[in-house]
Amino acid sequence: MPSSTSSTIETKEWLQQLLNEDIPMPEGDELLNASKHVLQCFHSTDAELRDNLAYSLIAKWVTSSKFTSDQLLTLLDQALSSEMLLYRIGESNTSSVLIRSFSSLVIASILYQDQQEKFLSEETYTNVLHTLITYAEQEQDLRGFVAEYGWVHSVAHVSDAFDELAYHRFSSYEVCQQIWQAFYQFITRAEAVFGFEEDERMAVALRSMITHQHVSAAQFCTWIETDSEQLDQQDYMERYVKGINLKHVVRSVYLGFKLNGQLRGEDEQLYTELKALRQK
Repeated sequence: MPSSTSSTIETKEWLQQLLNEDIPMPEGDELLNASKHVLQCFHSTDAELRDNLAYSLIAKWVTSSKFTSDQLLTLLDQALSSEMLLYRIGESNTSSVLIRSFSSLVIASILYQDQQEKFLSEETYTNVLHTLITYAEQEQDLRGFVAEYGWVHSVAHVSDAFDELAYHRFSSYEVCQQIWQAFYQFITRAEAVFGFEEDERMAVALRSMITHQHVSAAQFCTWIETDSEQLDQQDYMERYVKGINLKHVVRSVYLGFKLNGQLRGEDEQLYTELKALRQK
């Protein structure tokens, strides 16, 4: 394993060898130690190191059962901590967003693996939900792609984690309502129209809520109507940008169901009557 003084090139070579399985994978405590070293790469502004190598390796290890359940819980605690997901939360237009954003993807991977192995308790699930809600309330850096860094995608990445929570065995109407409010905060906090398919990533989680019957189409449409009315009270330009983001999310939900042949007649009528879907 590279030392703390190793060059970026050496670290990349080590990660690539592990991805290719050209060197033996660490085991036991050494695996957790190696994982901590890999996670530190999320601080890097080098997109290849951070995204293509470090995240790809962690995701591979998590979803191919390389970790024990206890190790995954340890990794989850780390990803949710002030050193990762909540690291320098509240900053904007700095590189600190990178570790926060990529921590969301690690959390999503662990939640996905829990669906296969069922090692999370309901208490731990609730803690993950509350921490992700806190993150959504406080994250100010909503950039999608930055030439200097590559993918930042804070909204899209945390949407993947919320998707795993939405269709989880411990999910409920109340959980899904909290997730929607987190999404609504992103929609209304954004200073510009989302340009990197953030709406589609949010819509995946929203469709999961409905597909897995934690929320009905009628309940979802009520959320949209209620929150869109709040936008009408804001000045024109604020309402314009936020209205577009809301419209794009709703259209992504509707089209996802429509293209997959999942719309019943009565539900389609509900969607098509939504002001947020119909406005130009």
